[in-house]
Amino acid sequence: MDINNLTLEEIEKLQNKLAFLQQEKISLYKARKRALLIPEKTEFNPNFFIHNTLPDFIFAYPKEDLKLISEYPEWMTDWKQKKPTQYWYLFDYEDSYITVELIKNPKLKLMGYYEGDLRKIGDPLWKHGKYYFAIGPENLLKIFKNFPESEINKWTLKFKILLVKTIEEFFNKVSLRKELDQVTLQTVDEYIKNKLNNKYPIETKENNAFKNQKLGLLYTTNFMPFALLWEMGTGKTRTAIETFIFYKQRGAIDKCLIVCPLSVINNWENEIYKWSNCSFTILRGTKEEKLSLLENEETDFYITNYEALLTFGEILHQWVNESTMIVADESTKVKNYNAKRTKELIKLGKYTKYKMIMTGTPITQHAYDLFAPFLFLDNGESFGLSYQKFLWKYFHQNGYKLIPYRDSLEKISNKMYFKGLRFLKKDCIDIPEKIYVQRIVELPEYNKKKYEEMKNYAITEIENSEKVTAAIILVQLLRLSQITSGFVKDELGQEINFTENPKLDCLEEIFDETNEEKIIVWTRFHRDVENISGLCKKKQIKTVSLYGDIKPEERNKNIEKFQNEPEIKVLIGTPGTGGLGINLTAANIVIYYSNSYSLQERLQSEDRTHRAGQTNKVTYIDLICKNTIDIGISKILKAKKNIADVITKDNLREII
Repeated sequence: MDINNLTLEEIEKLQNKLAFLQQEKISLYKARKRALLIPEKTEFNPNFFIHNTLPDFIFAYPKEDLKLISEYPEWMTDWKQKKPTQYWYLFDYEDSYITVELIKNPKLKLMGYYEGDLRKIGDPLWKHGKYYFAIGPENLLKIFKNFPESEINKWTLKFKILLVKTIEEFFNKVSLRKELDQVTLQTVDEYIKNKLNNKYPIETKENNAFKNQKLGLLYTTNFMPFALLWEMGTGKTRTAIETFIFYKQRGAIDKCLIVCPLSVINNWENEIYKWSNCSFTILRGTKEEKLSLLENEETDFYITNYEALLTFGEILHQWVNESTMIVADESTKVKNYNAKRTKELIKLGKYTKYKMIMTGTPITQHAYDLFAPFLFLDNGESFGLSYQKFLWKYFHQNGYKLIPYRDSLEKISNKMYFKGLRFLKKDCIDIPEKIYVQRIVELPEYNKKKYEEMKNYAITEIENSEKVTAAIILVQLLRLSQITSGFVKDELGQEINFTENPKLDCLEEIFDETNEEKIIVWTRFHRDVENISGLCKKKQIKTVSLYGDIKPEERNKNIEKFQNEPEIKVLIGTPGTGGLGINLTAANIVIYYSNSYSLQERLQSEDRTHRAGQTNKVTYIDLICKNTIDIGISKILKAKKNIADVITKDNLREII
């Protein structure tokens, strides 16, 4: 298509595409009276606002005011009144213009036309807007229908090129979105075979992607930003990694910042290694040390936690740019709009359009929890820029509670899913019935010191003993496992909790991620049961317990409550309690806070959820302290062996 000399046939095709867009009721941008956000460090660049599509509003300003914009970053607050000139420049392209007469042309009757001070329509940020008209399917259609080629040439060539290209690009995007929305998990392989010549969007390290991962990658490699609203255990981390690879291979981005909970950092480390050949670094240490890590331009993934944004955000603002991809994992951690870490993440999101949020529970308690994560994701396209206006639009107040209007939840849901995909484990047809996940945490310095002391003591005691039985070794291992669980016995035999307990913190994060689904927490020690019960009480989660000190009659009542009473969310127990035949199929998430050394107890505890009556796939999560006995115990159980059968004096060092 020669944009300089459009034929009548080509103009007619563009008209038809615009009519299609009009029919679909999808504007080129969601119309809203708002200022487009300008990052503080970004010099004024009209292209920044385009993002490959036209805005809804073309704002017209006097030429001298445009000059003021380009020279003075704080233009929003410090403009002085200027006398309008005959020609008003288009806000988006300084060297394109339209005459006032053309805007006001009665032949066009442009929808959304307004003349006057824009402060009167509710947005004080626009100090000087005098004329504007909406750019959308309806108005573009009118322009093409009413103006022949010779008349359209009154618009500058640059703007016309933008107009035609935008129509083409947006039409293709809308058509592709409609096409992908028809693809199901059952038909995704057929779609890849027929439409993509059986070629996956990227070359992968492993070719065993689940169907939901294949479909997800088709969306993320065509639409940015995007939300992966996938239930735990459905593989969203791999899709995020492969999305980065896709855009990097095409030169769109050169690095990725992962922001996630502290307990998930090591999981990202494992997943990046498993699914790609990319390099990564975990941003740890002082500000200076983190800055040094950021200066390594050869790294692909930079991983940090949400809390680090409070002290490290200023440095990241200088580092993130339009070539950076940002992934907010477990994005419910920034659901509180007023939290400082939330505001820091939202600021980072202004610098790039390559963004993803990931969570299995997009709405943890209230629908308004979506506002802040989506403000980071799309700079207000979905729900606007003002949290207060969002609340006014979708909710009404009843005392201290915010109650959604009758159709608000449906509207919010539609906007959420327009920018993302939702998968549940039960819908993912090729995911295994049992899903195994490790959440690896690190011991704090004091706990680590105590662990090393106990480890050295155990090695010395065993290696210097002439007669060493498995029972003697297991006693030493037990003391190490107690430390990784967050407590230690003093000289008097009393159990004392450590001040910091990373496993308990990780468990709290999992509770937040799972949106009050029913969960079983198995643990070896009674002290763990007390600590976990205390956490649940603090979070107002109703629980029942199942361990040795509870009488058999009460155990049966607790099992019945967990199975049948919706308000009972967590069962806390020791895996050896209760014998065979117990049915706990109400849960589809099982957490091993600390493992038993018995393979039989492990397998038996798994089978209590995965048996007849279970309609969902079950996720088993092991909480593992890095570089401790937890890893050795996990490996032995995974190999279907008992600890007592394989532990010896000779292999002790390897296990602990």
